[in-house]
Amino acid sequence: MWILTQNKERLLTTESMDEIRIAAPGTGRTDYVLLLNRKTDRKELALGFYRRKERAKEVLQAILKEQSNYISCTGGTDLVTGRHQPAFVAIPPKTYVMPKDE
Repeated sequence: MWILTQNKERLLTTESMDEIRIAAPGTGRTDYVLLLNRKTDRKELALGFYRRKERAKEVLQAILKEQSNYISCTGGTDLVTGRHQPAFVAIPPKTYVMPKDE
């Protein structure tokens, strides 16, 4: 999945990442940050900043929901044509745009 950062300056892929997490505000900061961790060197890349941890959790859940989307068909006989439709699952290309803080 591709994620456009909150500041609209980076388009990051989750393909080479192994974690998206909420980090507490750093020293002298007040915002929680959603971070993407790279598998190879564990480099942290910021996706967006939020004043409330609850809002950061909502955004994290929205990313999970988008990543979980797929199209499926259980298969069966088409009532109009009488033809058999095999079962299938398709995974559409996925993108997510990080929302601004509320």
